[in-house]
Amino acid sequence: MDTQLLIPITVLHYQADTLGELQCTQLQVPTENGRAILTAEFRQNKLIVAVLQGHVTPLPANAEARAITILYYDKDVMTIVETAQIEAQPPQLSPLRDPAVMRKKMLIAAFAGQVTVLNKTGERWGTPEQMAAVGEAA
Repeated sequence: MDTQLLIPITVLHYQADTLGELQCTQLQVPTENGRAILTAEFRQNKLIVAVLQGHVTPLPANAEARAITILYYDKDVMTIVETAQIEAQPPQLSPLRDPAVMRKKMLIAAFAGQVTVLNKTGERWGTPEQMAAVGEAA
């Protein structure tokens, strides 16, 4: 593990025992082979949704931002976190208020500008079909 290099990240997660509100934790973590390493202690009792590069803060629900990055679930799949970088089209002040943009999306979080997602739910498992096959085999 390269403990010399610490990188800033933001972790979006839920507490596993309550599944309450989405939490946003900013950390400085070591890397290994270019990947951020979260300690077992930090991961304990958390359902991690995404790890983002840098220290970023989600937009409040009523925020107006013309260019945003969103994390969402496709309402038809609901197994993999998707991301999109979108801009408001006039006369909309924010893409979050555009029904065409938000159609079939269950919003997890929105961020002003461009955000780099390092890892998100579903990436390690593969396609929804692969996850379903693993679930059926268990």
